[in-house]
Amino acid sequence: MKKIAIIQARMGSTRLAGKILSKLEDKLMLEHIHTRLTECSNLDDIIIATTTEKNDDVVEEFAQKNSYKYFRGSSADVLNRYYETAKHYNADVVVRITADCPLICPKLVDKDVELYMSGGYDLVSPQLPDGLIRGLDNEVLSFKLLEKLNNTVTDISEREHVTLHIIHNPNSFKILSPTIDEYYKRKYRLTVDEKDDFKLIEEIYKRLYKAGEIIDIKDVTKLLDQNPELVKINAHVEQKKT
Repeated sequence: MKKIAIIQARMGSTRLAGKILSKLEDKLMLEHIHTRLTECSNLDDIIIATTTEKNDDVVEEFAQKNSYKYFRGSSADVLNRYYETAKHYNADVVVRITADCPLICPKLVDKDVELYMSGGYDLVSPQLPDGLIRGLDNEVLSFKLLEKLNNTVTDISEREHVTLHIIHNPNSFKILSPTIDEYYKRKYRLTVDEKDDFKLIEEIYKRLYKAGEIIDIKDVTKLLDQNPELVKINAHVEQKKT
């Protein structure tokens, strides 16, 4: 079965436009995300799914420059963009990644894919109620289910947020929210929605990043545990849809 990660990426974020191509040390944020996912052993491919909007031409250029695979689809209908991307690249299993998570954890992604492949689940999705650090989010589902959702879901918000229909109907789907290792259980924000989120990520990369390596989440949690003033940088930011 072909397992691919699809990174949804667009320049037009309402709160921090252009964030995905912001510079973090020696790479752009989207480049760091792609690099981190290449460390996964349970993925066969990584695809950047951007939009057909004019301002996302730069995302296509970025992908071409770095020899990354990509696909362009609907801006508002993200569910359809995922479906068309997965169909184009002949996916059997899809891992949903967002482009605002520059510290996405390869080990966690691998674990979730492995749990999904163990069989019987419609969706594997680590959820916040178990204390997962914001910014390590990923979801695993089949292409067949993605196709079914694309053909049947009509609610606009559920088409914008891909798996929301599944979450809204837990009795109709078998959802696994895996037990999370202790070092993932923090109320830290490692996602980038606003300027202060990016300031924290910049500080983390400044202190921990080494060229040619990826930052280990254990080192990030240790840094933040020992330096509570860093956590305060973006502690006030509310989680909203962008």
